[in-house]
Amino acid sequence: MTPWEFIKEDGWLVTLVFLAFGLLILVFFYVEMMKDKKCQEEEKRQRAEKADRDAIVDSLVSIYFTALEITLSTGMVKVILIPEFLKKRFNVNDASYEAVKENFIENFVTDGDKENVREFLDYDSLIENIKTQGYQQKNYLGITQGWCRITVVPVKNKETGEIEKMVLAIASIDEEKKREEKLKYRAEHDHLTGALNRTAYSRLEKEYSKNVGPMAVMIMDIDNFKTVNDTYGHNVGDDVLKEVATLLQNSFRKTDHVIRYGGDEFVILFPEFDQGFEERIVGKVKNINEVLQHPTKDGIPPVTVSAGIRTFEGSYNDVLLKQADIALYYTKQHGRDGCTVYQSFLTPAED
Repeated sequence: MTPWEFIKEDGWLVTLVFLAFGLLILVFFYVEMMKDKKCQEEEKRQRAEKADRDAIVDSLVSIYFTALEITLSTGMVKVILIPEFLKKRFNVNDASYEAVKENFIENFVTDGDKENVREFLDYDSLIENIKTQGYQQKNYLGITQGWCRITVVPVKNKETGEIEKMVLAIASIDEEKKREEKLKYRAEHDHLTGALNRTAYSRLEKEYSKNVGPMAVMIMDIDNFKTVNDTYGHNVGDDVLKEVATLLQNSFRKTDHVIRYGGDEFVILFPEFDQGFEERIVGKVKNINEVLQHPTKDGIPPVTVSAGIRTFEGSYNDVLLKQADIALYYTKQHGRDGCTVYQSFLTPAED
């Protein structure tokens, strides 16, 4: 049988072969089309991931000036974001965590905060803390950037849920700290005299309730201050209060606390003292009165102050302030213009 006769005889077979061939071509084009589609989807996904990363970096830039990624399994560091001044000082990318940590602490953290930051960044402790407590933060005073905040955030594996990386980011909080300091200053200082106020006294009272060493408290007021206000007016009275507060702040140590307790009353807390302290304080009050009786500023009348002081050892409480007040009362009853050291035989003021 010739080929032609075979085709004529079995035309259905030929048709089947052509159909199969055509199907193969369709399958081929379909596979290629799906490959192109997958490539396009992959490219789209990569572009989306890049856009996400870029958005994250842009967001980080607006908040943080440094961001590092640490792989927990290797302890190696990868840079996400880093300023030029850090790049110039040491190599960070693909360096070990310990090397980066020590270099950073030594070069960019002030001496007073080095140990605190070193403790916070201890590798094993930091990992344990982010696993049990979540993200961690620590403020420190930087050499070049002022006040800064370190934030450490865990990064989990999407499939296993295990923490496999952590991101360490550093932000400048210098302006925030300055605002906080201003608010704290306003909250704890008398607006007229610049001395500490009752709010500050309450805080110090709580702090010194845990005191164990020698300490002293003095209470003082301006003699006949009501007469000053009645005679010269309240503006002059305010000037006298400012003058007294300035003298007190300049007469005692920086570690002592000068507090405007109310009206013309001042309280001074002395966190420590040594031998001869009581005699020196009595002498200082005498010197303050010498200055106040010979004012150099125009419009300020001569005045004097009376004071009482109580020295003690141990925790501070209101009873000790009342005893200093008893000593003040004794000064008032015996001519004013001086300071009395509390003794147990002194009697309290009558109501």
